[in-house]
Amino acid sequence: MAWLRHNFSLAAEATGVKESYDFVHVGAPAPDSLTNLAQQLSGADALVYQVLRNFPESPTDLFGKAKGRVFRFPALLLKSFWPFDGFDPRNRRNDPEFTNGFCPRGDEYVNRLLRKGIAADEIFHRYMQEDVSRLLDLNRLLELDIERLRLQERSTDLRIADAILSDYRDQQLFAMLWHPTHALYLRFIDQIWDFLNLPAAMRARSKFILERGMGMQPHIPVHPSIADHFGLSWAKGNPQFDYFGHPMTFADWLRAYIHHRPWPKGA
Repeated sequence: MAWLRHNFSLAAEATGVKESYDFVHVGAPAPDSLTNLAQQLSGADALVYQVLRNFPESPTDLFGKAKGRVFRFPALLLKSFWPFDGFDPRNRRNDPEFTNGFCPRGDEYVNRLLRKGIAADEIFHRYMQEDVSRLLDLNRLLELDIERLRLQERSTDLRIADAILSDYRDQQLFAMLWHPTHALYLRFIDQIWDFLNLPAAMRARSKFILERGMGMQPHIPVHPSIADHFGLSWAKGNPQFDYFGHPMTFADWLRAYIHHRPWPKGA
């Protein structure tokens, strides 16, 4: 949800209506988040709420505190393209230079081989040659991703699962497990514009920001065998992904991750 506040705040400032709108992001599940949220909702004209399972309070109780109107949309996740996604257990959160550790996202396939003491070069070659569809039922994982979205859609105001299922092969709609790309945001942002009654100039600026991908969205490369299995045109042919502003292939990312090197330094 932070992306929405950032986008709308930039759009409001650029179009000269900043004084008319105050966009506040309240996260969860920080200990004081519900207190802060209750205070914000008591004076908010509208609430755009992403349904998450980690809020310790039911949506009904939460919405009951809202003074204004409520727009709900589902948590947008896609695990099937990154089935081994996880945290890197080697990360040090207190490292002043790398606040998210050397590798913000981990890979459990690599982690298991590292724990077995297998040499780095062997891990690299084994994983590059691996057919992930031989290890996992990727089609079923995608089915579960879509089923989960459709289940959430029953209690939200946004319908997006069918669009994802229709276009995921030809357009990159997710940058990583739980980060939609700007291309996916553009599929539904107009529904939020309408809900908030934003002026035309602000809508145009919001779209301009999204279309040019302004913002830090790390793109985690997709394993080549997964790209082949699903027929992902945007991930075939050893493409470079935008990893915090630095182009890198899956092989680049894998080498850096195995050796726990920051990117691009030392990789």
